Amino acid sequence: MLDHMASEMSVHETTAEDTALILSSALADGPHDSTPPFGLVQAIMLIGLSDVAPKFVSVDDLVASMLTGADAAVTDAKAVDRAVRASGRWLATNPQLDSWFENGDDVAAAIKGKRKIEDRIVAIIETVLEPKRAYWANVVAWSAFAQRGDGHGSDWIEMALVAREMASERPLSEIPLARFIAVQTAEAARASSAN
Repeated sequence: MLDHMASEMSVHETTAEDTALILSSALADGPHDSTPPFGLVQAIMLIGLSDVAPKFVSVDDLVASMLTGADAAVTDAKAVDRAVRASGRWLATNPQLDSWFENGDDVAAAIKGKRKIEDRIVAIIETVLEPKRAYWANVVAWSAFAQRGDGHGSDWIEMALVAREMASERPLSEIPLARFIAVQTAEAARASSAN
C-alpha cells in the first residue's frame, strides 16, 4: 500500500507529534458541527494517536512554529524578498506544484472573452485566487511543514515565508507563485475547453 501511495504522490517521514498536528488540523477543516470523514477517524485510530482532537491552525501560527529557532538571516526582510522572487521557479525542484491550479465556473467566468493570455492571468489572480488566498496560503504552509524534515535543505523555509506573505495583505500580483498558479489555471482551462 505504501509503495502504491509513493508512486502516486510524495511521501515524507514525520514524527508522531507532527502527525497529530496534521490530523488535528484536518479534523478542524470543514463546516462547524459536521462529522469528520470516517476514513480520517479510522486512520487516527489505526495509527494509535489518542490525543488528536480538532484544532484550527492558522498559517501564521504554523509558520511561526516552524521558524522558531531559525537564524534571523534566513527569515529577515531580505530573505522574504528572495523567497518571494524564487517562488515562481519552484516547479523546477518540486513537481508536486503541477497540481496547483484552480478549475471550475469561477475560472471560466474570469477568462471569458479574454483572448490575450496576460489578460487571462491577471483576471485569474484578481477574481479567482484573491478570494481564495487563505486556501493557497494554507496549501503552501502545509507543504513547507511536510518538507521541513525531508532533506530539502532550507527550501521549506522559503515556502513558509511565501505562505506567510500569501496570507498577508501583500498583493498576489507581487508574488510569482500566485502568477505560476494562475498560469497553470489558464493552461488547465484551455486544455479542458479543447476537449
